[in-house]
Amino acid sequence: MDRPERTTGSRVLRALGAGLCCAVVGALLAAPGNADTPAELATARSQLKALQSRISQGEAVVAALQAQLESTATGLASGRKRLGDLDVLVTDTRADLAATRAEDAELRSRLDLRAREEFMNGPLNGLNVVFGAASLSDVADSLEVLDRQSRADSSLAREVGRLTEALRQKSARLASLLSRRLGMVRRLADAQAGLTAQFAAQQADLANLAGERAQASALLKRLKSRLAAEELAAATLAAGSGMTITYGEWAGDLLDRLGVPPCQNNLVLVVAWETAEYTQASWNPLATTYPMPGATSFNPVGVRNYRSLDQGLTATAATLSRPGFGYEAVLLDLASCADPMTTGEDVNASQWCRGCAGGTYVTAIIPSVEAFYNSFAGK
Repeated sequence: MDRPERTTGSRVLRALGAGLCCAVVGALLAAPGNADTPAELATARSQLKALQSRISQGEAVVAALQAQLESTATGLASGRKRLGDLDVLVTDTRADLAATRAEDAELRSRLDLRAREEFMNGPLNGLNVVFGAASLSDVADSLEVLDRQSRADSSLAREVGRLTEALRQKSARLASLLSRRLGMVRRLADAQAGLTAQFAAQQADLANLAGERAQASALLKRLKSRLAAEELAAATLAAGSGMTITYGEWAGDLLDRLGVPPCQNNLVLVVAWETAEYTQASWNPLATTYPMPGATSFNPVGVRNYRSLDQGLTATAATLSRPGFGYEAVLLDLASCADPMTTGEDVNASQWCRGCAGGTYVTAIIPSVEAFYNSFAGK
């Protein structure tokens, strides 16, 4: 089937592990063309056994990296939530501080006004009231007014003092919160860098694993007619499942099959999705359960092992086209090359794996895929 020319972004992620795979291709070319003689058959069997051992070891390494990656991603998601809560506290503290400053400014203005009035009236204001009164009753009333004003001025001065102390405490609290926030941001940045490094290491190992599976598959095809049925079945099982291409390559193929652009946002989203699922099911990195002719069960949940890349892509596309599961929003996002976080959130909201990874399914790994993509693209 003819396919449109790949974009630069698609070529970048498709090139993931290309250097490692070159060594595998070289080994394939160097392998005996036919296992016709007993010596050639023994050599081919030895190569197959070595490949099976490396595949088994590679799967264990990748699985360990996946556990590390998931743990780091979970910690990051929790840290980001705490940072969000702290940001709310910082915002509330700033608003409270601003309100206290406004109240303090208003009271100080009133206090300054009273000071100006007292200055204008002069120091003999009380005596003037007494001497200017027409009767003792007027004197008493005037002195009561002066006393109330004096008490009000004292209360106003005490309130200004209280607000001054409140401003000091609230300013100190805000400074402490901002210091905590800075430390948290730095720790999250370090954790994000660590997650990106783990993701890069895993992708390199997965690319190497895909190349070794491809080599094992080629050897099995050549040895098919020379091995007993039981030996062939055992060798096939030992060679493992999974894929013989990288996550980036499969992502580009899926976007082609869906008829959506192979833009950077979409490639990042699909690779993050594959990483979040992390399954060794054959040609089924998103772990769909869609039934296809000849497909076998990978696990008790019903995830399928598909017979080929084409069958796996067909099953995944068919799953995403099913109505009523929330996939419509995901497909619309992909069609418009939406921000991968937007698409990831719609994946979360769909029935694919709602609530997985504490609500950070796919989205937790997106920043690392983006960082890795930009690093790889810059080389």
